[in-house]
Amino acid sequence: MKKTLIFFLTILSLSACFKNKYLNSPKLKLIFETDTLFFDTIFTQVGSATRMFKVYNPYSSPIKIDRIFLAGGQNSDFRLNINGQPTLDAHNIIIPAKDSIYIFADVTVTPYKSNLIDLDSVVFDIAGGIQDVKLLAVGWPVHLLKKQVIDSSQTWDSQMPYLIFDYLIVDSNTCLKISPGTQIFLHRGSVFYVLGCLKTQGTLDSPVVFSTDRLEKDYQDIPGQWGAIVLDRNSAGNNFEYTEIRNSVVGLSIDSVQDTVNIFNCKLMHQSYANIFAGTSNLKIYNSLLADAGWYNLGLIKGGNYQIIGCTVANYYGWGTVRTTPAVAVTNYAIMNNQVVFWKPLKINILNTIIYGSLENELVLSAAKPGENFDYVLSHCLIKTNEKYDCDSCIINQQPQFKDIEKYDFHLQKNSPAINNASISILHTDFEILK
Repeated sequence: MKKTLIFFLTILSLSACFKNKYLNSPKLKLIFETDTLFFDTIFTQVGSATRMFKVYNPYSSPIKIDRIFLAGGQNSDFRLNINGQPTLDAHNIIIPAKDSIYIFADVTVTPYKSNLIDLDSVVFDIAGGIQDVKLLAVGWPVHLLKKQVIDSSQTWDSQMPYLIFDYLIVDSNTCLKISPGTQIFLHRGSVFYVLGCLKTQGTLDSPVVFSTDRLEKDYQDIPGQWGAIVLDRNSAGNNFEYTEIRNSVVGLSIDSVQDTVNIFNCKLMHQSYANIFAGTSNLKIYNSLLADAGWYNLGLIKGGNYQIIGCTVANYYGWGTVRTTPAVAVTNYAIMNNQVVFWKPLKINILNTIIYGSLENELVLSAAKPGENFDYVLSHCLIKTNEKYDCDSCIINQQPQFKDIEKYDFHLQKNSPAINNASISILHTDFEILK
């Protein structure tokens, strides 16, 4: 019996050895998901998003990789996570038969490098047989502003982009001018707060751009990636020309600003709450596009004085939430503790403008008391609505025939009913209205 037991244990031991046998030869070839792991252009001084690739064992037996390491070692700008472990150098990694492991990498490009191109490689050593996957990152120098207060008037130019962390405040009695082509990127949660004056001076060919600091293509249309541009009630002289604002929670937040805010030839898109949300303010929006917002393209509450001329307001928001609010909502009141509270008289002109979207009603004009302190003019507009508003020469509930809403192309097709239906007299008086 004793001899039988010893023989049985020996057989189990040998069996275990054979089961755990792995391949280890310099002739073996791993298969990689990619030969080069490319990092989209990233800001110097700021870490990239994490990239990954798979390493496959194509054989019917396990492979032992003697060493996986970063060629640049501790001096590299890259960092690795090898099969779940953060390390630059891992040993004796086993990949089961017909299986795979993950390699994760990220990078922070050093700002003083002459060419701002980072090259490295992940090296795989199997019994002296070497394979590698290249790592490539291109850096972009940037003005990095974190919890910054601008307390003297200045002009930003387009030579290098600006990257804002946490917040930037334009102080009282201070004017920030932004030149054509300047790009301002904001990190998650960051706010651009204006106590003084903000003037963006873009052109048709070189707009000023406010957007997310996630430069990867997949993030360019995603809303809610930073906070807002907030205009304080005491700010004055704010003017936005040929400016794009995208990827925020609120594009422009304007509360009780009495000096007129001018928004001319601008694009505001991909905001998770509103492109423009204003209360008890004075605002002129001319020849601008407001599109793709989670709640309102344009929310105007608590009264105020507003001119909306020659604009396209289009909302087909589809980022994981069901929109129930209209593209344009206008009130002369606020709601507090579920009660309507009158605030200020309201006057609004909506002229030569398209208001359309995926809901049955994309325009709400709502007064605390019907006919009191609520003065509106709708003229020569194309509107999607189930309300009976007084409207001069308007087109109601006809498709505007946008070129491609899925690609956010809101130009009009040749058969659009809106073409040639704007008021020439309004066009002629635009310049007077906008003075």
